[in-house]
Amino acid sequence: MNEKQLQHQQYEIQKWITFLLFGIVYITVYYGRFAILYHIEAISQSLGVTKDIEIYVYSAVILSYAIGSFFMGRWADMLQRPIGLILLGTGISFLTNISLVFIHSWKHLIFLSIINGLFQSMIWVNGILLITMWWKSSQRPISGGIINFFSGLAHIPAFFLPGMVMLTSNDREVIQKNYSFILIICVILFFFFLIAANNPQKAGFAHYHEDNEIISGREKYLYEQIKLKKKSPWKFFFKGKKMWCWCGIAFLSSICRYGLLEWIPRYYSAIDFIPILDERFSNIILPLGMAFGTLIMTYIAGTKFSRNKGIVVILCAALCGTLIVIFPMMPSIRIVLIGVFFTGFFLFGINGIIWIYTMDRGGRIYSATIAGVLNGFAYLGTFLQEFLFRNILHQWQSWFSIFVLMELICFAIVGLAIIASEKDTNIEIEME
Repeated sequence: MNEKQLQHQQYEIQKWITFLLFGIVYITVYYGRFAILYHIEAISQSLGVTKDIEIYVYSAVILSYAIGSFFMGRWADMLQRPIGLILLGTGISFLTNISLVFIHSWKHLIFLSIINGLFQSMIWVNGILLITMWWKSSQRPISGGIINFFSGLAHIPAFFLPGMVMLTSNDREVIQKNYSFILIICVILFFFFLIAANNPQKAGFAHYHEDNEIISGREKYLYEQIKLKKKSPWKFFFKGKKMWCWCGIAFLSSICRYGLLEWIPRYYSAIDFIPILDERFSNIILPLGMAFGTLIMTYIAGTKFSRNKGIVVILCAALCGTLIVIFPMMPSIRIVLIGVFFTGFFLFGINGIIWIYTMDRGGRIYSATIAGVLNGFAYLGTFLQEFLFRNILHQWQSWFSIFVLMELICFAIVGLAIIASEKDTNIEIEME
């Protein structure tokens, strides 16, 4: 093995170590995001927390995360220190969970929820930047699919781990065991800090050569015409309709995804048809479908349809809409579970495609900026769904209204993807 081959091998090892460590860290991020909701139950009596306040706490986390994403993405691109910002965001998030034991009012709980959401919004956008720095465009369908696979699976421990602690512990033990989990996570973060690298140059390697001429030209244009001239990247990216279409896709798919996670189990519980499909059970099946869906569909979109990823979004949204239509007619537990799995499969497949679009569109110059915008729109959708479906159900007094709304959302995603697919989805260079 000559020196060049050895250096390439070392580069690949460092790239994968950095990538996989971030994936493990991101699984812990979901725990930090949702654990605060479970801890409410442990301290609710002493704080006088009602169900309405619990909804406000959840909404505070999600809304602050959405708003923070818009700005944290831009900050990430400006600082170019993804590992430090990931550690900062994760660390503050877990400190807010530890601080729960010291609060004496539900207002303080809301405040901690906002802080939690804001600092958590640092993590994903910097992860996108980290991947973009190490993985060239031809390899991103693999990295994008795997990291979203981690994201899908992360829903499972995020929902179940705090719940299991609560079932086996009293109020004080809940907090103590939470400290134990956070200590383990701190060890993971330490290894991430010790081993991972912000970019190849920081690890002693040359930056990779982008072998896609169109994307390489885009990066050069963004650097010379936008960054060096200190123009606003937001203004540049939002001047065309395609960026708006992808924001709409992120927004609507997130409404539908979290709507399915919450309202499909409630539907079957309400009609006493399939009691096994309670909220806890669906939080295994749907995330599993999401994880494998984004792994496969992201790879297909990035390799077979790299110049027109919107086609795969159309397919995923159409198949998801078809499944939603037949949910009320599914006659058995087995069929329902298969339907839940594949609904998550196709719906979260869209999510993975969004992030490889982000990396190709912004490149090493502005990938985090675009990721922040799209993540912000996605979690605005998450925030809205909590109130949207509840009000629709209250107004129409029919569970079919939930399915009709989800179907309309899938139609809208198809429409936006058709507009985005008129020509190259993401890699043409817009000139001012």
